Amino acid sequence: MGKEQETCKISVIGTFTDQRLEQEFFSQYMEKTLPYLRPMILASGILYLLFFIPDYFLIADQGTLLSILINRIVFCLLVVLLYFAAKQLKNYTLLFLWITAYEIYGGISFLIVFQLYPSPNYLIQAFGVITMISVIFILPNRWINMLFASVFVAAVFFAFSWHRMDQIPLSEFSAGIAYILIILVLSGASSFKSNYHYRKQYVYSQHLLKLSATDSLTGIYNRAKWDEELEKWLAYRRRYDLPLSVIFFDIDNFKNINDMFGHLAGDQVIVEITDIVRSAIRESDVFSRWGGDEFMLLLPNTERQQALNLAERLRTAVADHPFNRVGTVTCSFGLSMASRDDTPATLVKRTDQLLYTAKLSGRNSVAS
Repeated sequence: MGKEQETCKISVIGTFTDQRLEQEFFSQYMEKTLPYLRPMILASGILYLLFFIPDYFLIADQGTLLSILINRIVFCLLVVLLYFAAKQLKNYTLLFLWITAYEIYGGISFLIVFQLYPSPNYLIQAFGVITMISVIFILPNRWINMLFASVFVAAVFFAFSWHRMDQIPLSEFSAGIAYILIILVLSGASSFKSNYHYRKQYVYSQHLLKLSATDSLTGIYNRAKWDEELEKWLAYRRRYDLPLSVIFFDIDNFKNINDMFGHLAGDQVIVEITDIVRSAIRESDVFSRWGGDEFMLLLPNTERQQALNLAERLRTAVADHPFNRVGTVTCSFGLSMASRDDTPATLVKRTDQLLYTAKLSGRNSVAS
């Protein structure tokens, strides 16, 4: 539990400290975000272009007005380019870097317009910066990227404004700084809280998903998850004509163990056998508790002889393992390969019959 809590910690920059978990969250987040991210990107470009309306009424010089219009159109065209590129980019980290770069470029473009104004209305320009910061925090991105782009735009705007202090009353300059800092702090805090909330919700949903798919005693897949995996791998086997083996095993005379030593001792035997099997199989193998003392192993891309060798190793490992209080415990195994025409029901039934054959042959054996 302590290790799991450590993994789920969120850093000061609004990401999971565990990079694997962050990547999993990030990929799922982007899959949900992408459908509305592109329209938002396009809307931000159109919004920036619409700022030309006040430019038109505030600037009399046609040359300056044309320069500003060209500047806004260039940015809008780049936004349209990002709009189409976002659909093709599969590297989400790269996509967010592009978004951040466009936001910074948008800030620079805005400040170029600010410089071109012969007598800019400082508070109107400050309102423009506030709008840009709001858009930056609305567009999906990593929190640290949002903060960096927003602080950059605000800092450069302050620098440009200070350079033109001879045209700006000190009271207006101070008010503009105060308004921008307030929106920067509020937007940054709100965005961080949202990032934190999204990640906590993700951890909670993943925990619920894990609980719904795993057996509470052993931590391996439960029967419902097994059925789902079996359907998937049978479809995969039919499509690619690759071998698929199944092992069905149970604990010999398990009822006697419960009767003689108690159910807690029986549970401990199940847990120890689970650990033995889990340490012997591949990461790609599907291991589940079928029910009670019965277990299923699904072995993708595994021929009969390979599966038989594994079953024998498991049988020996269990028989040689010293179980506390109980002593020697054995298991019986049924093994079969999936045919092209198998359904989950036919495959399980055939493997179950082979397990019954192993029982009839004296237990502690493998029938295939």
